[in-house]
This record gives sequence, structure tokens and C-alpha cells, in this order.
Amino acid sequence: MATKSNLFTSNSALIEAKGVTVFEEVKDRPIYGEPYLSPLLIICLNRRGRLRADYDMIHYTLQANDISVFFPNHIIIADETSDDYLATMIVVSQRLTEEIKKTSVWQQHQFYLKNPYFNLNEKQFKEVENVFSLIKTISESNIPEREGCCLSLINILTKMMDSYQPKREEIENPRLGKRYFNAFYEALNKYYNQSHDVAFYADLAHLSPKYFGSIITHETGINASKWIAEVIIVRAKMLLRYNTLNMTDISEQLGFPDLPSFSRYFKTNTGQSPMEYRKSLLMNR
Repeated sequence: MATKSNLFTSNSALIEAKGVTVFEEVKDRPIYGEPYLSPLLIICLNRRGRLRADYDMIHYTLQANDISVFFPNHIIIADETSDDYLATMIVVSQRLTEEIKKTSVWQQHQFYLKNPYFNLNEKQFKEVENVFSLIKTISESNIPEREGCCLSLINILTKMMDSYQPKREEIENPRLGKRYFNAFYEALNKYYNQSHDVAFYADLAHLSPKYFGSIITHETGINASKWIAEVIIVRAKMLLRYNTLNMTDISEQLGFPDLPSFSRYFKTNTGQSPMEYRKSLLMNR
């Protein structure tokens, strides 16, 4: 895990104190090729140029007029920015996580996990830019309930973003599905190295495993076991790629009882053993 200074770590005190911070004229990423497990909600508006980055070990290329949403507890790795890259970022502190959960962006959590960015047309870009500017103005003011005003504007911003995208099919009781999924995903990021069983997370929700699983599948189109595997495999790949720990230590960090159990789980979900995956990284360097 990266320990060097970056835009977020070097401004951590400011971000935490202000609650909502807007960074303008962001021209690059100080750390490249190293993982950053972000504790923050980040909404990024790409003004020009190109950013190549991994989000939870999946590669994306962001272009001009793209807007992206990155949630807390996910792994960001910047690979490259073009010479003309320029972006503006809204950053919500870890302290305000509970408040941001009440806004539209959190209700669309599972959608943005699979679709972390999309492109805006010129009219949409200008509308979003105006809201970014207003959030910046208020975040730097001393008006009463400044943080609440910024969060309200972020809620409006994300509702605008939702309206720009093609209509998505909703389940019969969307509040129920979203509420259970968001609680599940939050618990999964907290307990992934303690339990890999759907029953554990169903118990946290006070539901039977069968009913819990049906809610998650209905809401996301992906079953609960697959969501658990995705989180574990992302962290396994990060440790295999960016760490010198041996296989036994990695399996212990991920909560497996022994190395063979980890190897079977990894191969079932990736088609490669952990050793084969690590060797493939060396061959591609």
C-alpha cells in the first residue's frame, strides 16, 4: 500500500476539517503505479486530457468531459496522465461518510461500482461545472450549516448525473434493495478477512441467507457470493502485485484457514492460481 504523499494524504487535515473540499487545477497524480485505498468519496470532473487508472484492479481511461465517482474503501491506482490533463475534484471527508449515505450518490452505490465514470455532452458539462463552482464557493465560506449546504448540493449534483444517463430498470421496492445492498457492501469491506460466507452477512442484516441472497441478486443482478469474491480477489491481486508477502501470509491476511483454501478460492474465481497470477505479472513487466 502506498505510503508516499499524494493529493489526498498531503491535504488530509484540510479535507477532514472542512468536510467537503473542492480541488481545482488538478494537473496530475503525484503517485503512479502504487495502490491508494481511499477513505474518501471523490467526484472528479475531467476538463481536458487523459487519465489512465485502475479502480479495484479494473483498468479505465478517462477523457475530457468525463465525470467519475469513487467511493470510500476502494483501491485507486493512477497509471498515467497526459501532459494537458486538468481536472476538478470534490472530496468528501471520512468524517461525513454517514451524512453522505443519505444522498442520491450513495443510493446509486452499486451502479457506480460497475460504472465509475461516463461522458457529459457540452450542455451537461456546463451544468455540472456550475454546481462544482457553487460547492467550492460555499465550502470556502463561513455561512451557517456550510457542510449541510455542500452535501445538499452534492445530492442535487448526483441527481443531475442520474438524469443524464439512460433509464435503468428499478426493482419493485428500490429502497429495500438499495438499503440492504449498501449495508452489505459496507459490512463486506469491514469483515471480508473474517468471513467469506453469505450466511454471516445475512445474519448481520437479520435475514435468512436465502432471502438475503435473493434481495442482493434482485437489486444488482449479481449474487451475494460473487460480490464477496470480487472484494476478496481485488485485495488478493493487490497484495500479490504490490507486496512481497509470501503466499501463506497473504492467505492469512485475507482470512483463509490455510494456503490450499486460498489457492482453490483464487483459482475458482480467476482461472489462475495465486502463484500463476504473480508469475504472469513478472512476465508482463
